[in-house]
Amino acid sequence: DIGYNWSGSIGDLTWYDTNGDGIQNEIPLLGAPNATVVLYGDTNGDGEYQSGEPILAVDETDANGAYLFDELPPGKYVVEVSEQEVPAPPGSPNAGQVGTMIATTGTSVGVDLAAGEDRTDVDWGFKEAAILEGTLFHDVNANGLLDGGEPGLPGNLTSPAGVLITLTGTDQNG
Repeated sequence: DIGYNWSGSIGDLTWYDTNGDGIQNEIPLLGAPNATVVLYGDTNGDGEYQSGEPILAVDETDANGAYLFDELPPGKYVVEVSEQEVPAPPGSPNAGQVGTMIATTGTSVGVDLAAGEDRTDVDWGFKEAAILEGTLFHDVNANGLLDGGEPGLPGNLTSPAGVLITLTGTDQNG
């Protein structure tokens, strides 16, 4: 029998990038918990996840934003993170709410891992995105205010450039 003891690793940190610059320069630096991190085998070696590439492991960042995939053999990998589970940071009016964060550093990294290499620089920053709330309406008199008798707009919109904008939570009254 021949045993293998692979010692490579990929990991480190997801953090609240409150200034949105993609650099870990916040004081104090707060880790972003609950992010789902997926490790794929990069079978075609292009550094990007492609449909059909195998999921090798899944992790969730801990309360300090840390994660780690260890005991990895040398090879090509893609690491992806999901922003949907990351709660809004402490101190935010939306603290603890999910679905308000966006990645400031992208959501995918290709890694070419050498034998025994520890990659502790596969990190992601998250910034709170804008939340739009209110009533969508046809401003008949173009005064920028919702006046009595101006109808609400349900459903979807099309931008002047022809891009479909899908709205959630709008009813027949906007």
